[in-house]
Amino acid sequence: MDVNDLLDLLVNSNFKQLRQLRPIRESEFIRFSKERGISLRGIIEGEPSQYVASGWLAPDLVANDKALFHPFRFYLLHTVKKLTEESMTEKIATKCNHILDLAVVLEPIYWPEVTNKHSQPINIRDEVFAELFRHYKLKLLEVVKSLDIDEWKTHHNNLRIDASKLDSNAELYILLRLSKWEKRQKLTGAISGALWLRHIAEMIRLAFAEAYSRNDSYLEWQEEDEAFGDWPKNSRQSFYGNNRPLDNLLECRRHICKSFGLTSGSLARWYVEGETEFFAVLTAIPRPQNYNLELVNLKGCISRNKDNTALSLEEFIEDDASHERLSIISFDTDVGANVKIIRRIMSKPSFVGYVQANSPDFEFQNFTVTELVSVAKIIDKEAGHRIDGFDTADWSDVRDGAGFEEKYREVSLSKTKLKGKAWGQSLANYAIRNPTIGDTQTQRPFLKALHAATSARTSNYIYFKENYFCDSKDFEIKCKS
Repeated sequence: MDVNDLLDLLVNSNFKQLRQLRPIRESEFIRFSKERGISLRGIIEGEPSQYVASGWLAPDLVANDKALFHPFRFYLLHTVKKLTEESMTEKIATKCNHILDLAVVLEPIYWPEVTNKHSQPINIRDEVFAELFRHYKLKLLEVVKSLDIDEWKTHHNNLRIDASKLDSNAELYILLRLSKWEKRQKLTGAISGALWLRHIAEMIRLAFAEAYSRNDSYLEWQEEDEAFGDWPKNSRQSFYGNNRPLDNLLECRRHICKSFGLTSGSLARWYVEGETEFFAVLTAIPRPQNYNLELVNLKGCISRNKDNTALSLEEFIEDDASHERLSIISFDTDVGANVKIIRRIMSKPSFVGYVQANSPDFEFQNFTVTELVSVAKIIDKEAGHRIDGFDTADWSDVRDGAGFEEKYREVSLSKTKLKGKAWGQSLANYAIRNPTIGDTQTQRPFLKALHAATSARTSNYIYFKENYFCDSKDFEIKCKS
């Protein structure tokens, strides 16, 4: 089976369920292309039909005898319109379609990464969609590995150059790339056309980078804001905070926003109850500030009078509300007083955010006993202790984190406490490597909370406040009626 056959297989298998951009009618395609700065004749029908008849343009779908085109095909119109030698049109159109064919099949995987937005059919469950996505990606990367990397690096370079010829404001592109897709989507004219071309180029770059991630001979391609000339050594680091800002958007965000005179700051606070979860979060998110996130360790004092923490938490929440900052609270339900305090806080209009209730505690909400034993064995083995006793011990009566620690101290030769930094780091690393609980397909709640916390930077506080709430009964996010 050759590459074209495999591409056809991909398109005819899961592609229709996974694609993010739908083919559009010719009238929409003409309007879309005009809004990207391309001068075309026609309203309902026009030059696209002529290019189809000439063999330069192939529809992505035909429905009710009407041709439909993927939005990416506007690049072909742009390419053909700028030509002056008629004899070169067919050859260049063929090459352009070759590039776009790959871009179209890459779109289900990499368009969400570029736009930070994804969609899925409402009739497909999340776990089914995730499995379709996984299988499709595996096949797709095999296709990419079979392609000539030098040829596609040239195609990538040409896309970047064509984009720069449309609009050369490279710094502006970085700012746009950092912005919400809803804002980018509304752009028109040459800026919008160049932005779409750079997004197509980025998808291709991301695909080849992932396909060749374990190949030492692979050299990173230039990023999409670059076109003509070279940056002096480390100058991108000085300007953007990283030599590869598009691969490290969170790192460069503060720098580029500051250069445009835009403000930035904390957009969410995440309150955790103790050392274990605090260091677990820091392991998963070593620099929370890059996500506009503050992490606060309540040190197990939610329900105690010690340091007046209960009152302090309520004051924190009030402060969050005054700054339109989302509040995220993680706590263990094994202490009844904790539940009452958190529910009281949630009942106030000032609380806007998300609560992760760990039942009975962080360890047993996120891991099975078998998994906790595996993590403990790793810790002891790395510390140089024998771990034979872990496999012969009876763990069947362990029901919570405290019980597990007690049993661990009986079995382990280290005789140390199983709490704090090392335990939290090890649990986080295990969860990241194994995102679902045990043999189930259930995502660990810790990872869901991580997603909620890191997504806060792109959330609209006012929209969330007006349309959603966290139910104090079951701690689920729900729509306001």
